[in-house]
Amino acid sequence: MKKRMLAVCMAVVCVMAFSGCGKEPAKSGGSSSGPAASSSGDKSQDQSSASAAASYDDVDLYNKYVGVYNMITGDMYDAIDGYFTHVPYQEEFAAPEESDYWCYSISEYNISYLDDAYDAVNGKKEKDELDNALIALYPVMKDLALAINDVEEYTDMKSFADDNYAKGAELHTRIYNDYQQYADLSQAYLDAADPVFEKVQEEDLKRFKDEGMDMSYTMNMVMDCAQDIQEAIYLQDIYDDNILELDTEAIKPLYDQYVATVEECLNAYKNPAWEDAEGFAGDNIYLEDFISDMKESKVALTDLFKRVADQKPLEEYELNSAFAADGTVGKFDETVSDLIDDYNRLIGM
Repeated sequence: MKKRMLAVCMAVVCVMAFSGCGKEPAKSGGSSSGPAASSSGDKSQDQSSASAAASYDDVDLYNKYVGVYNMITGDMYDAIDGYFTHVPYQEEFAAPEESDYWCYSISEYNISYLDDAYDAVNGKKEKDELDNALIALYPVMKDLALAINDVEEYTDMKSFADDNYAKGAELHTRIYNDYQQYADLSQAYLDAADPVFEKVQEEDLKRFKDEGMDMSYTMNMVMDCAQDIQEAIYLQDIYDDNILELDTEAIKPLYDQYVATVEECLNAYKNPAWEDAEGFAGDNIYLEDFISDMKESKVALTDLFKRVADQKPLEEYELNSAFAADGTVGKFDETVSDLIDDYNRLIGM
């Protein structure tokens, strides 16, 4: 029940909008499966800024949109999901077992980034749908993030043993009420952002191909296909607790496409004729991380298909663990998230 209610943050799979490599760090706020931020390098050497901000004149502002998107689908999703894993998703607080009462935190960096994004958007004279969605989301999202951090500190210090869960009940009410608004407002933001990022992705993929940037092109195709698979799974309303109901035949074409795309990326990696065009070398540590995690994502997907074929259910402890088990939707999601983290680091060199 819990994951279906919370799936609003993940059910619409993130569409990535990538640009080429600049020299300054990318200003992405989050680190989960969402769009990568645009790099803002020297325009005489790299025109990625103009491409990545196709719909916006201000590259920094564009990256703020991306950062908020990544925060929603990354830290916020993980924290909310983690909290409601053991605290029942209901208005009245029900104290969990002591060992199960914990919560991930939202980094101060991300909260500050959210503030900066709001200030930048709120200061615009002319606002579009994406701006208005962020403005509506901001106060609820920030209060929810702060409440989550209060729970993290409260549980980390085991303060519930001192007040018999009194503050825990107060914080639960705050989180539950905030989430009632946050679910719809965050989805509205994702929906408004997706067309913007889709347009940028199309432009960037074309540029990568036209300019011989084979590594960037194939990496993006891998991530794009992986997220198509995520979307296909969630459109079947499949999660780890009902994973054996997955219709693997329906997504087998996407599986085959993913295997082929991964192979294409590996072939490009082994033939680094693209190095001059890309602006990074084949022995770049972040590129090596991407290749390693890409292989893991393929294995995770193969294991998922095998679990369904064998009709092997997850044990209760696996469903309740903070770590995704092999052969699960959660494990595949985790590897896709790692891929995007690697790519964000690569373009933010």
